[in-house]
Amino acid sequence: MLCQIESGQRYSKRLNEEQVTNLLRATCQRPHQREQDIKNIVKQHRFNSYKVVKEFGINVREDLALVDARVLTPPTLKYHGTGGESKLDPRMEND
Repeated sequence: MLCQIESGQRYSKRLNEEQVTNLLRATCQRPHQREQDIKNIVKQHRFNSYKVVKEFGINVREDLALVDARVLTPPTLKYHGTGGESKLDPRMEND
C-alpha cells in the first residue's frame, strides 16, 4: 500500500465493486434498524466520559432528537415507455 486515507477524510476517486458493495451494505438500512444501530453506538462508546467532550462542555444524549418536520409530496415521474410517455406518482409504503 502506498498510502492510507485517515478515517473521516474525503476520497474522490471511483470506488471498486467491492467497496461499493461494502458501502451500500453499511448504509442501506431500514429506518428502525438505523435508529437502533445509532443508539447502540452512542451507548457503547459512552461519549460523555471522553475528556475532550467534557472540556468542550458537550453532552451526548442516548436518545434521538425530535424535530418538527413535514413529508413533502414526491414529484411525478415521467418516463418513456413502449407506448409513449408515461407518468408515475410515487407513494410511500409501510415498512
